[in-house]
Amino acid sequence: MVSYNSIKRGEKSSYKSWLSIPIIFVKDYFEAIIKRLRSEDVVLDIGSGIKGKSLIQDIKKYYCLDIDEDVNPDFVSIDNVPSDLLFDKIIIAEIIEHVSNETFFDWLSFCKKHLRAGGEVIITTPNTNYLKVFEFTHTHFFKPVDVELILKAFGFVDVKVFRLWQVPRSIIKRLVKLVRHPFTYFFEIDFNCNKIMVRGKNGV
Repeated sequence: MVSYNSIKRGEKSSYKSWLSIPIIFVKDYFEAIIKRLRSEDVVLDIGSGIKGKSLIQDIKKYYCLDIDEDVNPDFVSIDNVPSDLLFDKIIIAEIIEHVSNETFFDWLSFCKKHLRAGGEVIITTPNTNYLKVFEFTHTHFFKPVDVELILKAFGFVDVKVFRLWQVPRSIIKRLVKLVRHPFTYFFEIDFNCNKIMVRGKNGV
């Protein structure tokens, strides 16, 4: 049984610190996810609801798993997914901060069973090093490296972490972000990248 404490003791990060984690510039965090999808992919989207169903296109097959029946999901629980159904990508976007560690770990065990060999799990969550990350609706807060170590503990390979810099439409806001970026390294507070993306492949 994988526990949070055993993960902290047993795995090592590939990054010297969160400041060494590379940045991806995107208009929206979901853009970073979509760029990982291919036309031949069979994709399961856990918890994105309407956003995922409206944005994920041009793939072989899309499945939605969500407890909100108003979004007309294909599944309302991982227990409803047929045991022989395999996916090329499983997306877990902006939801692990709302559920217990036990639920998150159950999802990862599910991913190991239902991802094809070499298939990929893609996770996004708020960046705990971001200046304004805390919200009352969040029950868990993961450091970028923590999610990396959890995936490694579950046997995922080629695990990579990225900080997502969402580029504003306003030129003034873009300039503000550029000006305050150096302060990230001085204060060790991320002033610009409010989300992280972690992805890992099923080594089987």
